[in-house]
Parts: sequence; C-alpha cells; structure tokens
Amino acid sequence: MFNDVRFAFRQLLKNPGFTAVAVLTLTLGVGVNLALFGLLNELVLRPKPVANPDELWAIEPATAAGQPIGFSLSGAYYEAIRQHPGVFKGVIG
Repeated sequence: MFNDVRFAFRQLLKNPGFTAVAVLTLTLGVGVNLALFGLLNELVLRPKPVANPDELWAIEPATAAGQPIGFSLSGAYYEAIRQHPGVFKGVIG
C-alpha cells in the first residue's frame, strides 16, 4: 500500500497542471458543501428555540444618524432592556 501512495504522489508531481486543477476542484467542492450545509443546518435543521422566530429582532447600539456602532451590548445594557421591555414581549440575550 505504501508503494501505491508513493507511485500516486510521483504521478501527481509529474503532471503539475492536472494536480493544480484536481486540488482546486476538490477545494471548491469541499468549500461549497461546507457553506451549503452550514446554511441548511442553521435555517432548517436547527430552528431557533423560540415560539415565533420570524418575530425576532436584533437590538444594537447606533449613532444619532442611525449608523450601527461596532461593539456588542454590555451586560448592564442588556439587563436594562430586559427589565423594561416596553414594546417587546420579551428579551433574550
């Protein structure tokens, strides 16, 4: 078996064009399959653990002009929103 692997490796080194195309094809195939499975897993196989996931909203800090600020909410900010939900039915974090 070791001789077969060495022979295959030598053949790949003799044909660098074929080797490059084969490696590129395998890389693209694996990458596309991972991306599609990730989407399928997130959207179909593992639905959100809430009653109505289509009613979920994300709250993020923004400037007065409406531009999002690039940092996550602190625990104190989350607790303030959770204790005074206002128009929200509930808040999770």
